Parts: sequence; structure tokens; C-alpha cells
Amino acid sequence: MVVDSGSQSTFLTQQCVRKLGLHVNKVPKPISCLGDVSFSGVEGTVLCKFRPIRGCQELISEALVVRKITTDLPNFTVSRQFWEPYTQYNLADPSFYEPRPIDGLLGCDVVPDIWTGEIVSMGLNKPKLFNSIFGHIIMGRITSTEPLPGASTVLFSAALTESSDSLRRFWELEEPSIARHSNPDDDICEEHFRATHSRDATGRYIISLPFKCTDPDFGPIQPLAIRCFQNLEAKLRRNPSTADQYRKFMAEYISLGHMRETNVPS
Repeated sequence: MVVDSGSQSTFLTQQCVRKLGLHVNKVPKPISCLGDVSFSGVEGTVLCKFRPIRGCQELISEALVVRKITTDLPNFTVSRQFWEPYTQYNLADPSFYEPRPIDGLLGCDVVPDIWTGEIVSMGLNKPKLFNSIFGHIIMGRITSTEPLPGASTVLFSAALTESSDSLRRFWELEEPSIARHSNPDDDICEEHFRATHSRDATGRYIISLPFKCTDPDFGPIQPLAIRCFQNLEAKLRRNPSTADQYRKFMAEYISLGHMRETNVPS
């Protein structure tokens, strides 16, 4: 965990959030980085509480979730001659001299509440100790007398909105037009909507049901209907109780006028 009073937000890595079992709210949060570069790698937010191991004070923050905050810090192993004098203090990170992954970054939404006021100077051009609710936090620059294993780099994932939009419009202009194949049924439905739709007082659309102008041709379905009827009759003969209920139901249907007998076969 690192402390950054210049950051307006607190950050946690995806791996840290998974370990803690926190629920991520999938809310996009644009971030402006160094050089006014936009960063679009925020996965969402989590509501979390920070509490010191040897204390009861709680800090509540809505942290932003990202894949990675920075490279391992410090970027080289600090010599024993340097870090040994610091071990006499109650350190927030007793292993500060070993490069390790950064799981979180405390921003200015919580940083003002962690300080207790005590500052310890360890000598000229050496990092100072700032006492906090988590213990003493070491802040300052450490100079390595040995060549570093690699050059320090900063990577920004930038969303170049204006350039992306311009490039998209360029490709849209160069894209060949696609001919729209007209479907007669779609045209009829569209014309029906234009001719019959209206809106009520609440703004909801009202439209009459569309019906086909010509009867659809289903082909010779009478033999199929007769076979289905014969199968039903066979099942009813095997179950007299169900057959009796079925006949009563059909009689009620006729008495209510929901169906009638016809002499013309269809």
C-alpha cells in the first residue's frame, strides 16, 4: 500500500479486491493522469474500510478498481546499512526495503485522516518518518549507489477520444454504402404504423393490431387435423373421467357462444 496525497481517489487492484471478496460496482470512472492524459482502465468501484492492525480507527473510502497501480516498489532492494536505523520505530511497513507489488493507493480522500502529527528526521538527504494510525510511514527519496536493473518507465493507458472519433468518421465515409433490401411485409407494417398510431396523455403509443390482407396458405391441413382429433378421442376412451370433463367443458363453450358447429368443412 502506498500513500499519495496528490491523488484525488483511492485505488485497489483487481487481485486485492478478489482476495478480500469485495463487491465491485461496474461504474465507469474517467481519470485524468499526468500530462492531462485520460485513463480508461477503471473496472468499477468498491466501498471498503481501512483499519490499522493495532488500533480501532476506521477509514471508509469508495476505491477505484484497476488491473495494476504501478510496478513493484521500491524499484531496487535497499541496503541494510540504510534501512537498519529505521527498524527501531513502529513502521507501518516493516519490509519497506524489499520490492513488492502494490495492492492499493490511499488518496487524499483518506490521507488527511491517517496522520498523528509526529515527524522524525533521520538526517540530511534521508527519508523522514511520518507517524500515522498505521505506524510510521517512510517518505522521501532513496538514492541507489548501484545501477538499477532497468530504466524507470511510466505507462499511461490513454483513451484518445477526439482522434478515435475522427478516425471512425473517416472509415464511415470510406465504407461502401449497403443497399437496403426492402421486405414487402416490413413496408406494410411501417405504413400501418404511420397511418394508425397515436399517443395517449401519458405519452404511450397506441396502434391498431395489424392483419394480413390475404389469408395465408397453410396447405392441406385437414388430414392432419383429423388425425389429431382421432388421437384425442382414443385417449379420452381410455380415461372415462377425463372424457366426461372434456365434454362438459365443450358444452359450456358452446353455451357461452365461444364456438358453434359448422356444416362447411374447411
